[in-house]
Amino acid sequence: MLEWLQIFAIPIAALAIVLRGTERRVVRRLRSSGATSEVNAVELPRVSWVGRWQLDRLMKSGALVEVGGGLYYFDAMGYSAFRGLRRKRAAIVLPIVLILVLSLWYFSL
Repeated sequence: MLEWLQIFAIPIAALAIVLRGTERRVVRRLRSSGATSEVNAVELPRVSWVGRWQLDRLMKSGALVEVGGGLYYFDAMGYSAFRGLRRKRAAIVLPIVLILVLSLWYFSL
């Protein structure tokens, strides 16, 4: 059973790394270029389909705002809400996963 956990852990970790990396690059680019309002909106770098999924999540949360013509700006309040929601989800999911893993390990002995 632990082999299955190891098999699934690698792609999940890889997905998390890609999502966080895309998020960091986009936020860094927008902040460094001063794109914090409609007036200063900029184009985003090209990203993979997984990165596009993360950008969509940022837009739905209000952290990334499209003004039209492929231009975007960063909303710090929306990003703060996005990060808060992510922390809440992690606080719920991680203990559940830990209990499941420990249970599987205990009952596999």
